[in-house]
Amino acid sequence: MGLSNEHKVWTSESGGSVRFAWQTPVPEDGAWPSSFEDSLILTNLSWFKDKVDEKGALGSASRTVTKHSSPDDLNKALHKLLRGSFKKGDFAATLLEHLSSGEPLHCPAYISDALTWLEEELKPTNTGGQP
Repeated sequence: MGLSNEHKVWTSESGGSVRFAWQTPVPEDGAWPSSFEDSLILTNLSWFKDKVDEKGALGSASRTVTKHSSPDDLNKALHKLLRGSFKKGDFAATLLEHLSSGEPLHCPAYISDALTWLEEELKPTNTGGQP
């Protein structure tokens, strides 16, 4: 936490770069997620609170969100849920169904930041006055 973008990038002798990304605290409540799933949930708490009637993994996650009001308790409960018999494939498929129907979900900041870096890395450069 607190590393500058330059310290998150490793560049090989041949010039290839790798940017490291990992979960960071979610600003709304300061919880520090330990997986993509809890980072996504903590980034979209109000969306998940509206999904308590869902079945399967999405419903389990949503009910966990509504049962725990303190950030610390919620973080612990999500950690326990996600390391139990939670079906990540079911969770992902259900999320994709909701996204494909136009429901908005926000990307966790650590992923968004890394994708922004990658986009900049992949932009063609203008060399020698050629477009």
